[in-house]
Amino acid sequence: MKTKKILIVLFSLFALASCGNKSTQNQKGDAGADKYDFLLGTYSLDKEFCEDCGMILTIEKEVGKYVYRLTTTKQDVKGLVNVLDEEHSMSVQLPEIKWADYKEGVKDPDELDQIPSQEVFGINFEYDADTGTLMLQNYGNTLNYFLMFEECDCKYIILKK
Repeated sequence: MKTKKILIVLFSLFALASCGNKSTQNQKGDAGADKYDFLLGTYSLDKEFCEDCGMILTIEKEVGKYVYRLTTTKQDVKGLVNVLDEEHSMSVQLPEIKWADYKEGVKDPDELDQIPSQEVFGINFEYDADTGTLMLQNYGNTLNYFLMFEECDCKYIILKK
């Protein structure tokens, strides 16, 4: 559990540090002054880059909060949207999504099967303002081993309205 929290904190810090010092975060789905209403809508998998795994993401506003529903062929999850808005980038964070697999401390690819999986929650889609799409790296490699959605057989998941 402690490792999961550290991983989430490190990932968030990396995202904050990668694009400068100016950033704001929409906490716990707070819609504020409708600043992120352009995110509202239904996003579906761009099949040009990935075979269909049934992924659909809907972002709505309910009682002043941004909420989401993410469905795939294997899961159906609802929760609050967090938006990390930095000077040159924006992330749509879905904290309730459970990763399919994560293994920490892989030093030798031959020992990957011997390392126990850890339970990790929370994914970040990067928002591309030019195209209005959301993008996520779905898996890493043998030394940086993670898998977000096992039902999606692609390195990058791109969702478009």
